[in-house]
Amino acid sequence: AVKTIVAVSAPKALTIGDFAFQFCTALTTVDIPKALTIGDYAFAECTALTTASFPVATTIGDYAFQFCTALTTVSFPMATSIGESAFGDCPALTTASFPKVETIGYRAFGRCTALTTANFPVATYIGDEAFRNCAALITVNFPVATTIEQNAFSGTALTTANFPVATTIGDEAFKDCTALTTATFPKATTIGENAFRRSTALTDVSFPMATSIGVSAFSLNTALTTASFPMATTIGKNAFRDCTALTTANFPLATTIGIYAFYECPALTTANFPKVETIGVQAFDNCAALTTVNFPLVETIGEYAFSGTALTDVSFPMATTIGNNAFNNCAALTDVSFPMATTIEVQAFANCIALTTMTIATGSTLDSIDAGAFDGTTVTANITVTTRADNVSKFGAWTFADVIGK
Repeated sequence: AVKTIVAVSAPKALTIGDFAFQFCTALTTVDIPKALTIGDYAFAECTALTTASFPVATTIGDYAFQFCTALTTVSFPMATSIGESAFGDCPALTTASFPKVETIGYRAFGRCTALTTANFPVATYIGDEAFRNCAALITVNFPVATTIEQNAFSGTALTTANFPVATTIGDEAFKDCTALTTATFPKATTIGENAFRRSTALTDVSFPMATSIGVSAFSLNTALTTASFPMATTIGKNAFRDCTALTTANFPLATTIGIYAFYECPALTTANFPKVETIGVQAFDNCAALTTVNFPLVETIGEYAFSGTALTDVSFPMATTIGNNAFNNCAALTDVSFPMATTIEVQAFANCIALTTMTIATGSTLDSIDAGAFDGTTVTANITVTTRADNVSKFGAWTFADVIGK
């Protein structure tokens, strides 16, 4: 480290090269008013530097001010791009306002733990981890940002996320934003994996154009009450898993529900999916309050898909395959209708103690009823199966044990 340089004044210098003042730990003042370019690592680890003011600089290089631990104020009114980790690990920096910056690089402000405000009125691109773990960041302004990369704001103190033109939300972009209550993205089409995972205060979300919801995108959001995504076609694995306050799920265009998508959502009462064709494994498992579902086009119901729910009667007019334990432990279920069913798998309706009627259309193509499909249903009246068995080639072990003749 160079400990003898305390001030730099170069009124005619146009360029500050790579590593130019790195490790100048006594440097407190810099006056280079005509500098257009600040090179990589130019002031990295200048731990006494408190102010960085460059009135005409357009480019800030990678790691240019990283680990400037005393830096509190920055002014770059003409800068258009900020490089990787340019201000990373500057724990005293409180405000980042860059009126002309269009591109923010990887970890540009990562771990700036005192940063409270980020103002970028013309920025279109927010790089990976750009503000990750800026634990005090509460206010941001990105009116024209179109791309938010992975972990861009994870671990911040944001209460509101409003990005009016953003189309892409990267993986973990807002993960662990525990103060975030509102997320508004009117143009976003893609929500990445874990994008809002564990944002435990999130109650209000608006994604009117989103077509894809990534794996675990909203999982563990324990305050979220309503999930309505009018354009979403794909719901990823674990997308809303453990959203314990969620009461309503409305996805009018969704065609696929991933495994565990709504697993352990104990307050969910209504699920409306008029276009869904496939319900993944354990998609609604242990949704203990679920009483109403609408799946007119579903063809495949995965294993444990509705196990442990409060459904009383269900109709799946197009379903052909009912997976293992699909309705196991649905203690209130009394009446089911599967006119197109071809396969009823192992213990599909086991322990449905109130089940009395199952309707499968006469002349159906039902081919296989697997082991224990109706095991443990003798607590109430006998089950009536309305069907012909002309096409059935298999009755598995214990298929109607404890049901027929009791």
